[in-house]
Amino acid sequence: MQEQTFTVPTWDGQKLFVYQWSPDEDSPVGILHIVHGMSETAARYARLAACATEHGYVVYGHDQRGHGQTAPSPELLGDIGPDGFRRMAEDIKTVNDVIRTRHQALPVYVLGHSMGSFLVRLYLGKYGDTVAGAILSGTGSPPRVAVRVGMHLAKRKMRSKGFTARSKSLNRLVFGRYNQSFKPTRTDFDWLSRDANEVDRYTQDPYCGQPFTNESFYHFYAGLMEALSARTLANTPKDLPMFIFSGEKDPVGGHGKGVRKYVRQLYNAGFSDVSVKLYRDGRHEMLNELNRDEVAADILQWMLAHR
Repeated sequence: MQEQTFTVPTWDGQKLFVYQWSPDEDSPVGILHIVHGMSETAARYARLAACATEHGYVVYGHDQRGHGQTAPSPELLGDIGPDGFRRMAEDIKTVNDVIRTRHQALPVYVLGHSMGSFLVRLYLGKYGDTVAGAILSGTGSPPRVAVRVGMHLAKRKMRSKGFTARSKSLNRLVFGRYNQSFKPTRTDFDWLSRDANEVDRYTQDPYCGQPFTNESFYHFYAGLMEALSARTLANTPKDLPMFIFSGEKDPVGGHGKGVRKYVRQLYNAGFSDVSVKLYRDGRHEMLNELNRDEVAADILQWMLAHR
């Protein structure tokens, strides 16, 4: 596998830091574009990239605004800026344009994890015709009333504490309850994976775990409302192949309930090619779980079946 990095400018002056992993032989069969989750970096997907490149795929992953090496400084990690969620969805299109220009004859599949899965869902409602298939990891169906409450609290914190301040209560609202099902816990992030080594890698990574600013949380919730909307679902191509996977014990997906709810919405809306898999005892990061090789193999098998 060959790795290189480059930057892509956005319309509003950001510079997206992009990883590219390529097969050693110059005869790719397709493209996988990875959209990472909240408070992490695309660099964490190098292991999946290694598996995909062995099967002839070129893999791209960009650090989203306020994340990884796209953030202008360590102090600005977790600051996605004004209207940040919607702008991150537009950033997917920016990178997709580069990918399709470089690889005009190859199918492009987009994989979104966690927050990235909701960004991809929003993206598909606008630009679903730019990809050959979508893979959603660690997604769910959060109650809209809870999302509205989050927006309200974030707005209050913005007014009382400032836009760039970071609220422990807001962070607890998003993440605090996730560890409850896994007591006794060793870290604040046991909900990510049963593999303690992977959890430690996350907690020790300087690009992981930073809380969002008050403004960033507000725009996260505002964008999430749009991603969950009936309009976004209605505007997504019904013939777009989709593979949705999650751990059965992933709290983000409501321990499978939220994933099943979303899949039912897809079926009811007339989507014709939806695959879903819930992994027994799996937590949030199935790509970093004990059975991660099985998960990677399932992703590759699905892509190869949809060439």
